[in-house]
Amino acid sequence: TVTDYDGDTVALAAGSVQMQVVDDIPLATVTTAQTLTVEEDDLNNSQSVGNNEDGSSNAHIAVLSFATLNGIVNIGADEGPSPTPASYGLISTSSAVTLTGVLSQGVQVKAVSDGTTVTAFADTNGNGTQDAGERTVFTFVKGATGFTLTLVDQIDHPTLNGLPGDNTENL
Repeated sequence: TVTDYDGDTVALAAGSVQMQVVDDIPLATVTTAQTLTVEEDDLNNSQSVGNNEDGSSNAHIAVLSFATLNGIVNIGADEGPSPTPASYGLISTSSAVTLTGVLSQGVQVKAVSDGTTVTAFADTNGNGTQDAGERTVFTFVKGATGFTLTLVDQIDHPTLNGLPGDNTENL
């Protein structure tokens, strides 16, 4: 109802006033990518054995925690309870994605995702499917507390003849 100053009232018809709530969305709060570093020299499997000159252990594995991701994304009003106010996931792909410029033993690397695991593989026959005998190069797996990058085989590196960035690949 609406009542004026001297007490006269009128009832508004149903639907005369509508409420609209505009949903907010998560926002990335940083523009710098999170870097996961893995070392080929820690590989020790049937596909590759590295020269572990620094004596590190399991440096072919790197973890990106959800807590770290929480620090670079502002969830907004739709946040969930702490310590993980949001959920994180991977997009499923119906076909392999070519990782442009990424080769392993001279073979183009492609990646597929089932929504939980990204598997990058050396696509020897070029058909976009990881067939028997085609090597897994790395996996990126969603776990309970974050994502785990596991390097399984070597990645070819362009030579920079000892200049900064030599033997480093950014994917």
